Amino acid sequence: MAYSEDFKAKVKKTYPAWEEMHQLLDDGDLETVGKGLYDSSMKFFTPEEIVQAVESLNFLSIYQKAKDLIGKKALYQEWEEIKKTQKKPMGM
Repeated sequence: MAYSEDFKAKVKKTYPAWEEMHQLLDDGDLETVGKGLYDSSMKFFTPEEIVQAVESLNFLSIYQKAKDLIGKKALYQEWEEIKKTQKKPMGM
């Protein structure tokens, strides 16, 4: 399957150092890309990170991590839409 250049650019911007993902996108891999995006979007804050941010009054770090996670979830949802279009039977 061929991913749009726009989608590939979004993923590469979100994960600039994830070379394996970049190659999978370029290769058009559907399932492995989806699994990687899903796994990455399911990482949450640890209790230690929250306690550390509150104790150091560094709420900006938690805020930025939350914004990054929202972006990652949006990318995974976009991938889900791409997958749906690939799975439709011919003529639909």
